[in-house]
Amino acid sequence: MNPSSNPFNAFDELKAGLRFISTLLEEEAADLDRKGLIEHMKSQGVSQNQVYKTIKTLKELCLIEETEIKRGNVKSVYTMLTPKGKQVAELVQKIKQTLT
Repeated sequence: MNPSSNPFNAFDELKAGLRFISTLLEEEAADLDRKGLIEHMKSQGVSQNQVYKTIKTLKELCLIEETEIKRGNVKSVYTMLTPKGKQVAELVQKIKQTLT
């Protein structure tokens, strides 16, 4: 079996997956579009490339979904947790709290 075909392994291989998914639970990140989310993650030491790889994998795992909103010529993409993603993010927050 290919390690990345296992959802747990795919999630485990993400360099910034835990930080990204727990960030989506935070109130200050709730209204950020993709550009704002990338900037927020950069402040946590996560590169733009890592953010895009993380988004791709989390979408494949059905942990996040994205909504595109177009206002005139400006397109904004918003990332939200799915119910399953929220459960995982809450568990990640518990682990984070335990470790700190």
